[in-house]
Amino acid sequence: MVRHWNRSIVAVFVVGLLLPGVLAAQQVIISTAAVVNYSDDPYVLLVKGQNIGQYAPVVLWVQQSLVVSNFTDANGFQTFTVGLPGQPPPGSYQFTVTRMLKGGKLDSSPSGTVKFEVTIGAVGPMGPQGLKGDKGDQGPQGSAGPQGPQGPAGPPGGPLINAGFNPLQVALLRWYEANETGLDFAADINPQHLAFDGANLWVAGARGTVTKVRPSDGETLGTFPMPTGGNGVAFDGANIWVTNGYPTVTKLRASDGANLGTFPTGPRPMGVTFDGANIWVANADDNTVTKLRASDGAVLATFEGGGICVPFGIAFDGANIWTANAGCYSVTKMRASDGERLGTFIVGNSPRDLAFDGANIWVAGCGSNTVTKLRASDGATLGEFTVGECPWGIAFDGSSIWVANQVSGTVTKLRASDGATLGTFAVGAVPYGVAFDGAHVWVANSGSGTISKR
Repeated sequence: MVRHWNRSIVAVFVVGLLLPGVLAAQQVIISTAAVVNYSDDPYVLLVKGQNIGQYAPVVLWVQQSLVVSNFTDANGFQTFTVGLPGQPPPGSYQFTVTRMLKGGKLDSSPSGTVKFEVTIGAVGPMGPQGLKGDKGDQGPQGSAGPQGPQGPAGPPGGPLINAGFNPLQVALLRWYEANETGLDFAADINPQHLAFDGANLWVAGARGTVTKVRPSDGETLGTFPMPTGGNGVAFDGANIWVTNGYPTVTKLRASDGANLGTFPTGPRPMGVTFDGANIWVANADDNTVTKLRASDGAVLATFEGGGICVPFGIAFDGANIWTANAGCYSVTKMRASDGERLGTFIVGNSPRDLAFDGANIWVAGCGSNTVTKLRASDGATLGEFTVGECPWGIAFDGSSIWVANQVSGTVTKLRASDGATLGTFAVGAVPYGVAFDGAHVWVANSGSGTISKR
C-alpha cells in the first residue's frame, strides 16, 4: 500500500544545543524533516534526522510515551514513525527524542536527549480528484457464493424422444394419472418393504430374502438370502441396505446383489434411510437410532431419548433425521451431523412411516387412519388428512403423496400442496411398503404375496 503523507503540516523543531565544554561521544540529534499523515486515525508522524543512533529511540509526546515503528538507519540518516495519541487538535506540542544505546540502555549524556516543539496546523481542504489510474491486473477468482433459493417450477415439457433414463432425476419426475387396475406380480412370501435404486426395484419380505425386480415388466432378476426377514430397505447410491429381524443391517451391492457385510444395530431394527454419507436405522425394541458409516458399516453413534419411542419409520430431509415413534403418537427430529434432538411433534395415532416432499414431512398414522403434514423447518402441523384404514407405507412422487392402507387393501393418492384426495386405488391384501420408480408407484402386499404397479 502506498501511503500519501500530508505535507501541508507545519512542524517546527527547535534543535537541542550541545553544551559548551562538553565533549560528547555522540553528536546532538538533528531533525531534518517531519510529516504527518492525516489519513490515518490516529495520526502518524514520520521523522527523518541525523545522529539518532543505530537503534530505535525512546519518544515522548508531551509526557506520553509513543511506540516507534519502521526505524531505519541508512546513508547517515535515520527515519521512523510514531502514532500520535488520536488526532491532536491544531497547536504546539512538546516532542522528546532520547537516543538508545547498545544493550537497550538510554543515552544519559547531555546530547542524548533533545526536546522539540511541534506545531500542528489545521487540516486543509480536500484537493481535487486525481486522474484515473491504469487498470490493475485481474485478481484471483473468488470462492463460490452460497446456493440461491429454489426457483419456481417450469412449464411441462414436451414428449421425450430417444431420451435416456437419468436415475438422479427420479425424485423430480411427475406422476401420471394412476391406472385403477394396474398390474400385480408374484413376489416373496409376505413382501413388506420396497426401495428403488434408479434402475430396479428391491423387495424385502418376511421369508429371509430380498428380491431384485425389473420395473418395466416385473421380471425377477435375482433373489438373495438374508439373515432373517427384512423390516426395512434403503438405497445409498450404490448399495442396498436391509434391516433384519436380528439386531443387524445387511449391505448388498446393487449391481449384482453381492453381500458386502452385515453390521450390528439395536434390537428389532425397522426403518432405514441414507443421508448422503451415513445409514440410519430405527431400533424399535430399545427406543434408539443407530448411525453407521455407509462406506464400511462402522457404527458411528447410537442415540436414545429426546422423544424417541418405539421408532418404526425413519426419513432424511436433507439436513435432519425424522423418526416415526409408533409407541408415542409422535415424530422426533434429529440433526444428522451430530444426532442432537431438535424437537418431538405430536401426529396421528401409532405413526408407522414417513416421507419428505422437499419442504414437509408426511406421517402415516395407522391407529388414526390419517396422514399428518408437518413443516420440516419447525415441525408445525400443516394438516391432517383422512385416508383408508391403518395407513402404513408412504412415498412422494414429485407432486403427490401415496399411502398404503393396510386393512383396506388400497393405496390413496393425496395432492402434496393441500392434502386433497386425488384417488384411492385397489391393490393386494395387507399392503405395507410404497416406492416410486420415476413413472409408477409400487406397493408391497404382504397378505397376497404380490407387488402392485400403479
